[in-house]
Amino acid sequence: DIFFRRTLLKPDLLPWTSQNTPRLYVYSLADALVDHGRVEEHAARAERCGFSVETLLFRSSPHVAHARADPERYWNAIRAIWKRVSDISP
Repeated sequence: DIFFRRTLLKPDLLPWTSQNTPRLYVYSLADALVDHGRVEEHAARAERCGFSVETLLFRSSPHVAHARADPERYWNAIRAIWKRVSDISP
C-alpha cells in the first residue's frame, strides 16, 4: 500500500506525465473499496509535492459507478482535465 501511494507521487509515473501534468482524484463517500479519507490525504500530499490537483467528490455512488450516478458531472470533469492536459506544452 505504501509502495503504491509513493509510486503515484512520481512525476514520471507514465512516460507522458511530468510534474506539470494535472491530476484529477475522483472518489466517493460511499465507496466500500477505497476510503475517501485516504484519497483526500493522497490528493493533499500530491498538492504539497507540487502537482496541480483537482478533486471530484461523489456522495453516494459506489466504487467506479460515478459516471452512471451523475454522468454530466463526471464527464464534464473528465473533459475539463483532458483539455488542461492537452493545453500543456511539451
